[in-house]
Amino acid sequence: MFIAEFDVKASPNRYVSAYPIGDMHIEKILFDEARFIRYRDDIIADPHSFWVFVGDAIEGRTPDMKNYDADVIREEYTHSDYLFAVQRKLQELFSPLRERPGVVIKGNHDAYQRWSGISNFVASVSGAHYLDYEGMFRVNVDLTGKSRSLIGYARHIIGGGSTAGGKLNSASKMGVLADADMFFAGHIHSYVGHIPTNYTLPRRGSLELQERQVAYHVAASFLRPKMENVVDYVGQKGYAPVDNGLVVLDIDCERMKFYRRELRY
Repeated sequence: MFIAEFDVKASPNRYVSAYPIGDMHIEKILFDEARFIRYRDDIIADPHSFWVFVGDAIEGRTPDMKNYDADVIREEYTHSDYLFAVQRKLQELFSPLRERPGVVIKGNHDAYQRWSGISNFVASVSGAHYLDYEGMFRVNVDLTGKSRSLIGYARHIIGGGSTAGGKLNSASKMGVLADADMFFAGHIHSYVGHIPTNYTLPRRGSLELQERQVAYHVAASFLRPKMENVVDYVGQKGYAPVDNGLVVLDIDCERMKFYRRELRY
Protein backbone atom coordinates (compact mmCIF):
# COMPACT_ATOMS: atom_id res chain seq x y z
CA MET A 1 0.00 0.00 0.00
CA PHE A 2 1.24 3.50 -0.87
CA ILE A 3 1.05 6.36 1.64
CA ALA A 4 1.20 10.16 1.40
CA GLU A 5 0.44 13.35 3.31
CA PHE A 6 -0.27 16.96 2.45
CA ASP A 7 -1.50 20.18 4.10
CA VAL A 8 -4.78 22.04 3.66
CA LYS A 9 -5.87 25.28 5.33
CA ALA A 10 -9.40 25.22 6.73
CA SER A 11 -11.97 27.92 6.03
CA PRO A 12 -12.86 30.41 8.81
CA ASN A 13 -15.71 28.09 9.88
CA ARG A 14 -13.24 25.17 10.16
CA TYR A 15 -14.25 23.30 6.98
CA VAL A 16 -12.26 21.66 4.21
CA SER A 17 -13.74 20.02 1.12
CA ALA A 18 -12.79 16.78 -0.63
CA TYR A 19 -13.49 16.63 -4.38
CA PRO A 20 -13.50 13.06 -5.71
CA ILE A 21 -12.79 12.79 -9.44
CA GLY A 22 -14.43 9.76 -11.01
CA ASP A 23 -13.80 7.63 -14.08
CA MET A 24 -13.12 9.59 -17.28
CA HIS A 25 -12.28 7.25 -20.21
CA ILE A 26 -11.27 10.31 -22.23
CA GLU A 27 -11.08 8.54 -25.61
CA LYS A 28 -14.80 7.81 -25.57
CA ILE A 29 -17.35 9.95 -27.40
CA LEU A 30 -19.39 9.91 -24.18
CA PHE A 31 -16.66 11.68 -22.14
CA ASP A 32 -18.16 15.00 -21.01
CA GLU A 33 -15.08 17.21 -21.16
CA ALA A 34 -16.95 20.46 -20.52
CA ARG A 35 -18.44 19.06 -17.32
CA PHE A 36 -15.05 17.83 -16.14
CA ILE A 37 -13.45 21.25 -16.78
CA ARG A 38 -16.18 23.04 -14.84
CA TYR A 39 -15.69 20.65 -11.91
CA ARG A 40 -11.90 21.00 -12.10
CA ASP A 41 -12.16 24.77 -12.10
CA ASP A 42 -14.41 24.63 -9.02
CA ILE A 43 -11.67 22.68 -7.24
CA ILE A 44 -9.08 25.25 -8.21
CA ALA A 45 -11.30 28.10 -7.03
CA ASP A 46 -11.76 26.53 -3.58
CA PRO A 47 -8.73 27.44 -1.42
CA HIS A 48 -9.78 24.92 1.27
CA SER A 49 -9.94 21.87 -0.98
CA PHE A 50 -8.13 18.72 -1.97
CA TRP A 51 -8.97 16.19 -4.67
CA VAL A 52 -8.87 12.41 -5.06
CA PHE A 53 -8.75 10.91 -8.55
CA VAL A 54 -10.00 7.34 -8.28
CA GLY A 55 -8.77 5.95 -11.61
CA ASP A 56 -9.62 5.18 -15.25
CA ALA A 57 -8.35 8.33 -16.88
CA ILE A 58 -8.36 6.40 -20.15
CA GLU A 59 -10.36 3.65 -21.83
CA GLY A 60 -7.03 2.01 -22.63
CA ARG A 61 -8.25 -0.54 -25.17
CA THR A 62 -6.66 -0.92 -28.60
CA PRO A 63 -8.13 -2.69 -31.67
CA ASP A 64 -6.44 -5.99 -30.79
CA MET A 65 -8.11 -6.13 -27.35
CA LYS A 66 -11.40 -7.63 -26.23
CA ASN A 67 -14.36 -5.21 -26.09
CA TYR A 68 -12.63 -2.57 -28.25
CA ASP A 69 -15.38 -0.69 -30.08
CA ALA A 70 -14.29 1.81 -32.73
CA ASP A 71 -17.82 3.24 -32.90
CA VAL A 72 -17.52 4.83 -29.43
CA ILE A 73 -13.91 6.14 -29.71
CA ARG A 74 -13.16 9.71 -30.79
CA GLU A 75 -11.37 9.90 -34.14
CA GLU A 76 -8.22 11.49 -32.71
CA TYR A 77 -7.59 8.34 -30.65
CA THR A 78 -7.98 5.77 -33.43
CA HIS A 79 -4.46 6.04 -34.94
CA SER A 80 -1.33 4.14 -33.96
CA ASP A 81 0.10 7.04 -31.90
CA TYR A 82 -3.02 7.38 -29.84
CA LEU A 83 -1.19 7.25 -26.49
CA PHE A 84 0.69 10.43 -27.34
CA ALA A 85 -2.66 12.10 -28.05
CA VAL A 86 -3.96 10.75 -24.72
CA GLN A 87 -1.00 12.18 -22.83
CA ARG A 88 -1.40 15.59 -24.47
CA LYS A 89 -5.06 15.70 -23.48
CA LEU A 90 -4.42 14.50 -19.91
CA GLN A 91 -1.75 17.15 -19.45
CA GLU A 92 -4.19 19.79 -20.67
CA LEU A 93 -6.93 18.56 -18.34
CA PHE A 94 -4.92 17.87 -15.18
CA SER A 95 -2.00 20.34 -15.09
CA PRO A 96 -4.19 23.20 -13.74
CA LEU A 97 -4.87 21.06 -10.65
CA ARG A 98 -1.33 21.72 -9.47
CA GLU A 99 -2.99 24.63 -7.65
CA ARG A 100 -4.52 22.18 -5.13
CA PRO A 101 -3.17 19.07 -3.32
CA GLY A 102 -4.42 15.73 -4.52
CA VAL A 103 -3.83 12.01 -4.91
CA VAL A 104 -4.07 9.70 -7.94
CA ILE A 105 -5.21 6.07 -7.93
CA LYS A 106 -4.68 3.67 -10.82
CA GLY A 107 -7.79 2.14 -12.40
CA ASN A 108 -8.11 -1.17 -14.23
CA HIS A 109 -8.42 0.61 -17.61
CA ASP A 110 -5.31 2.69 -16.91
CA ALA A 111 -3.43 -0.60 -16.52
CA TYR A 112 -4.43 -1.93 -19.96
CA GLN A 113 -1.53 0.06 -21.45
CA ARG A 114 0.96 -1.31 -18.95
CA TRP A 115 4.13 0.20 -20.34
CA SER A 116 2.72 3.72 -20.58
CA GLY A 117 2.47 4.54 -16.85
CA ILE A 118 -0.65 6.63 -17.46
CA SER A 119 -1.60 7.01 -13.79
CA ASN A 120 1.91 8.06 -12.82
CA PHE A 121 1.83 10.52 -15.71
CA VAL A 122 -1.42 12.05 -14.41
CA ALA A 123 0.14 12.41 -10.95
CA SER A 124 3.26 13.99 -12.42
CA VAL A 125 1.51 16.65 -14.53
CA SER A 126 -0.94 17.52 -11.73
CA GLY A 127 1.62 17.56 -8.90
CA ALA A 128 -0.41 14.92 -7.05
CA HIS A 129 0.72 12.01 -4.89
CA TYR A 130 0.67 8.71 -6.79
CA LEU A 131 -0.87 5.87 -4.75
CA ASP A 132 -0.90 3.04 -7.35
CA TYR A 133 -3.90 0.68 -6.95
CA GLU A 134 -4.58 1.58 -3.30
CA GLY A 135 -3.22 4.00 -0.77
CA MET A 136 -3.75 5.87 2.46
CA PHE A 137 -3.15 9.56 2.95
CA ARG A 138 -3.04 12.00 5.86
CA VAL A 139 -4.50 15.48 5.44
CA ASN A 140 -2.95 17.91 7.91
CA VAL A 141 -5.55 20.64 8.39
CA ASP A 142 -4.49 24.09 9.59
CA LEU A 143 -7.27 25.42 11.84
CA THR A 144 -5.41 28.67 12.62
CA GLY A 145 -3.95 28.09 16.05
CA LYS A 146 -4.38 24.34 16.14
CA SER A 147 -4.35 21.45 13.73
CA ARG A 148 -6.39 18.37 12.89
CA SER A 149 -5.42 15.29 10.88
CA LEU A 150 -7.81 13.44 8.58
CA ILE A 151 -7.01 9.92 7.37
CA GLY A 152 -8.17 8.82 3.93
CA TYR A 153 -8.12 5.57 2.00
CA ALA A 154 -8.56 5.31 -1.78
CA ARG A 155 -8.78 2.51 -4.33
CA HIS A 156 -10.44 1.60 -7.63
CA ILE A 157 -13.08 -1.01 -6.78
CA ILE A 158 -13.14 -4.20 -8.85
CA GLY A 159 -16.63 -5.50 -9.54
CA GLY A 160 -19.29 -3.44 -7.85
CA GLY A 161 -22.65 -4.86 -8.82
CA SER A 162 -25.23 -3.73 -11.35
CA THR A 163 -27.84 -2.66 -8.79
CA ALA A 164 -27.90 0.18 -6.27
CA GLY A 165 -27.69 -2.25 -3.36
CA GLY A 166 -24.67 -4.05 -4.79
CA LYS A 167 -22.89 -0.73 -5.35
CA LEU A 168 -23.54 0.38 -1.77
CA ASN A 169 -22.19 -2.95 -0.51
CA SER A 170 -19.00 -2.47 -2.53
CA ALA A 171 -18.50 0.95 -0.98
CA SER A 172 -19.07 -0.26 2.58
CA LYS A 173 -16.71 -3.21 2.16
CA MET A 174 -13.80 -0.79 1.98
CA GLY A 175 -14.14 -0.38 5.75
CA VAL A 176 -12.47 -3.76 6.32
CA LEU A 177 -9.39 -2.73 4.34
CA ALA A 178 -8.12 0.12 6.51
CA ASP A 179 -8.84 2.27 9.56
CA ALA A 180 -9.67 5.66 8.08
CA ASP A 181 -12.04 8.61 8.45
CA MET A 182 -13.00 8.66 4.77
CA PHE A 183 -12.90 6.15 1.92
CA PHE A 184 -12.88 6.98 -1.79
CA ALA A 185 -13.37 4.72 -4.80
CA GLY A 186 -14.36 4.63 -8.45
CA HIS A 187 -15.13 2.04 -11.15
CA ILE A 188 -18.89 1.76 -10.54
CA HIS A 189 -19.64 4.98 -12.52
CA SER A 190 -22.55 5.79 -10.18
CA TYR A 191 -22.30 8.09 -7.19
CA VAL A 192 -22.61 6.21 -3.90
CA GLY A 193 -22.46 8.02 -0.55
CA HIS A 194 -22.70 6.43 2.87
CA ILE A 195 -21.88 8.22 6.16
CA PRO A 196 -22.66 5.88 9.07
CA THR A 197 -22.04 6.81 12.70
CA ASN A 198 -20.00 4.33 14.72
CA TYR A 199 -19.94 4.20 18.53
CA THR A 200 -17.14 3.54 20.98
CA LEU A 201 -16.02 4.15 24.58
CA PRO A 202 -12.94 6.07 25.76
CA ARG A 203 -10.05 3.82 26.81
CA ARG A 204 -9.56 5.85 30.00
CA GLY A 205 -11.26 8.61 31.99
CA SER A 206 -15.01 9.07 32.38
CA LEU A 207 -17.22 6.41 30.83
CA GLU A 208 -19.39 7.90 28.10
CA LEU A 209 -20.62 6.83 24.68
CA GLN A 210 -18.68 8.51 21.86
CA GLU A 211 -19.69 8.94 18.23
CA ARG A 212 -17.45 8.73 15.19
CA GLN A 213 -18.58 9.24 11.62
CA VAL A 214 -16.96 7.47 8.68
CA ALA A 215 -17.54 8.58 5.07
CA TYR A 216 -17.72 6.12 2.16
CA HIS A 217 -17.70 7.91 -1.17
CA VAL A 218 -17.77 6.36 -4.66
CA ALA A 219 -17.32 9.03 -7.32
CA ALA A 220 -19.56 9.24 -10.36
CA SER A 221 -17.98 9.09 -13.80
CA PHE A 222 -17.63 11.87 -16.36
CA LEU A 223 -19.26 9.72 -19.05
CA ARG A 224 -22.69 10.60 -20.30
CA PRO A 225 -25.00 7.67 -19.47
CA LYS A 226 -26.54 7.72 -22.96
CA MET A 227 -26.09 9.64 -26.22
CA GLU A 228 -28.14 9.72 -29.40
CA ASN A 229 -26.72 7.39 -32.08
CA VAL A 230 -24.15 5.92 -29.70
CA VAL A 231 -24.39 2.49 -28.06
CA ASP A 232 -21.64 2.04 -25.48
CA TYR A 233 -20.72 -1.00 -23.39
CA VAL A 234 -23.52 -0.16 -20.95
CA GLY A 235 -26.10 -0.38 -23.72
CA GLN A 236 -24.56 -3.52 -25.19
CA LYS A 237 -24.78 -5.31 -21.84
CA GLY A 238 -28.20 -3.95 -20.91
CA TYR A 239 -27.03 -2.20 -17.73
CA ALA A 240 -29.28 0.39 -16.13
CA PRO A 241 -28.30 4.08 -16.55
CA VAL A 242 -26.03 5.27 -13.76
CA ASP A 243 -26.51 8.01 -11.17
CA ASN A 244 -23.89 10.49 -12.37
CA GLY A 245 -24.26 13.38 -9.90
CA LEU A 246 -21.15 15.26 -8.81
CA VAL A 247 -20.92 15.25 -5.01
CA VAL A 248 -18.37 17.05 -2.84
CA LEU A 249 -17.58 15.90 0.70
CA ASP A 250 -17.54 18.88 3.09
CA ILE A 251 -15.73 18.13 6.36
CA ASP A 252 -16.32 19.97 9.63
CA CYS A 253 -12.84 19.56 11.11
CA GLU A 254 -13.85 20.95 14.49
CA ARG A 255 -16.56 18.34 15.16
CA MET A 256 -15.37 15.69 12.65
CA LYS A 257 -18.65 15.62 10.77
CA PHE A 258 -19.12 14.88 7.05
CA TYR A 259 -21.69 16.45 4.72
CA ARG A 260 -22.58 15.68 1.11
CA ARG A 261 -22.94 18.63 -1.29
CA GLU A 262 -24.22 17.95 -4.79
CA LEU A 263 -23.19 20.32 -7.56
CA ARG A 264 -25.97 21.34 -9.90
CA TYR A 265 -24.41 20.66 -13.30
